[in-house]
Amino acid sequence: MPITLRKNLKNTFEETSKSQKEIVDNALNIILNLKEANTKNQFLIELNNKETNMYNRDIQYFKGALNRRIKNSEFQANFCKSQACSMPKERPTESTTKYSVA
Repeated sequence: MPITLRKNLKNTFEETSKSQKEIVDNALNIILNLKEANTKNQFLIELNNKETNMYNRDIQYFKGALNRRIKNSEFQANFCKSQACSMPKERPTESTTKYSVA
């Protein structure tokens, strides 16, 4: 085999090896970046789930507070209504309130 052909083959092999090494290195970098992005995204998902749960607890608390207010208001309205019903409709006149002393 002539020397020039050998040199050409060697150079081609080195260039091919170099480009394949770059491809492998780039692929490793991409994999590392994807793993890092995956870790960040998992953290953000967990954080968003915690925040959502926090807001759901707040909603539940405010619904409970609203229901307590409504029930308290209904109780007071019913209590006032029952008190109004038990009160005499007319005010007593002056003649019925005076006592006669004999």
